[in-house]
Parts: sequence; C-alpha cells; structure tokens
Amino acid sequence: MVHRNEHIAKLQAGYLFPEIGRRRRAFLAQTPDAQIISLGIGNTTEPLTPHIVEAMKDAVIGLGTPEGYSGYDDDDRAQVLLKRLQTRIAETWYGGAVSADEILVSDGAKPDCGRLQMRFGPDVTVAIQDPAYPVYV
Repeated sequence: MVHRNEHIAKLQAGYLFPEIGRRRRAFLAQTPDAQIISLGIGNTTEPLTPHIVEAMKDAVIGLGTPEGYSGYDDDDRAQVLLKRLQTRIAETWYGGAVSADEILVSDGAKPDCGRLQMRFGPDVTVAIQDPAYPVYV
C-alpha cells in the first residue's frame, strides 16, 4: 500500500508572493519612509541584445526543418553547446579558476533547491543566506 507523505498535510494553501505583497503594503502603510529591497520575484531590466534575438530566431527556424529539429533526447549538438557554454562561463566569469566540468547549467534555482531536498534526507541541515529568496525559507 502506498502511504501519503505526512508533510504534504502541513503545506498551507495559496501562493507565497501575494501574501508577501500584502505584508509589504501593510508595512509601507505604517512606515511610508521605509525603503525595501525585494529579493522575491525577479524581473529583467534590459531587452535582449540583438545577437541573442537572432540566435534564438535561427534556432526556432531550425526546429521547423528535419535537419534542424532536435527533441529531448541526448542530442550531440546540445551536448556540444553545453560544453561550449560551460567553458565560456569558466573562462569569462571565473578567469579559469574553475574548470568547465565544475559549472552546472540548470533550469533554475527553484528546481535545484527541490532537487537538493530530494537528494538529502530530512535530518540534513542546509544553510540559507539571510536575506534570501522567500520561497527557500
């Protein structure tokens, strides 16, 4: 028999960010001179650069052809691109202080935090910086 995860019952309904917004507005109503730096929902500040837009357009057009199509399989082209990206990050951001194989390219911090929780047991302590992205705490 499959047993339900007991911790699921502890989850509260609702999305966290509307509650944070309500609390922020209430705080600002009481303290109008306060300056709050939000570490919640991120937002972009600049448009994509033209060369990125062109590369994305080329990739999408390529997906519409038999030669350019790639699915979710372990495509050699995707692996080559990943290695190039890892190498470029290692060289540009870290000046070669780390090797390309130490660079993890993922689909985002939120899924990575979930993966960490799945990987380690409930008895493991994890450090979170303060201030932090609200969902992590």
